[in-house]
Amino acid sequence: MHLRKSLLGLSGAAVSSDSIPSFRKQMLLELHRMKVEDKLQPIQEGEYYSVEYQKAFYIGRVLRNKNATLTIKFLHSVRGRRGSDWPKRDDIDDCSPSWLIFGPLQIQGSGPFRFSSVG
Repeated sequence: MHLRKSLLGLSGAAVSSDSIPSFRKQMLLELHRMKVEDKLQPIQEGEYYSVEYQKAFYIGRVLRNKNATLTIKFLHSVRGRRGSDWPKRDDIDDCSPSWLIFGPLQIQGSGPFRFSSVG
């Protein structure tokens, strides 16, 4: 009964059973976004952040922060050395702020880069 009540729209019509998975996904995304936004400082363009992708994290620089979408340019690990550097071809992706797990990070060096806050 509780689920049925929560699926009622403003008009009183129930959400169709076909749209329940997308409705549920949207609600979870909104709750996650609210939880994360409360913890982070304002996200600053030009600063470095660690970003979660599935079970790994990557470090990147925020190029743009617009309309709850971050455009991030990612560093890649340097094979055989500790640290990260810019890849030959830019690795740029649009991300949700909820994917950020730490930052801003303090960059060290001039390539390969190291970050004092990340092992």
